[in-house]
Amino acid sequence: MKMADEKTKPQRGQVERYVPPTALNPVPWDTLHQVCLEQYKGYIGDLGNVGARYATVHGFYVSVIVALISVLALAESNKILSQLQTNTLVVVCLFAVALCIVWALTIRFYRRLFRAKFRV
Repeated sequence: MKMADEKTKPQRGQVERYVPPTALNPVPWDTLHQVCLEQYKGYIGDLGNVGARYATVHGFYVSVIVALISVLALAESNKILSQLQTNTLVVVCLFAVALCIVWALTIRFYRRLFRAKFRV
């Protein structure tokens, strides 16, 4: 004897019909406002974390560029690093330019990330 709750398996050659769920995660109406508020808090917290990461990355690039400019400034004649070869100074300049390009790409990435988050 089969129970009424049991699903019957399809016979050979038959395809079981898919019944989509009515809701993936149903929220009772009395707690809907609270659930939405918690989701909003999580979203704002995540947005704040992205902003903090952006500020940290920005500070990193500024400090490295300032260090490279300091090396170039101290390489001027009659300064501490005046013995550096011209090739070394060219490499420092090229590294600074490459770092600025990477910095610009990073800013573009964060701009797109912020734009996408604010659209939500």
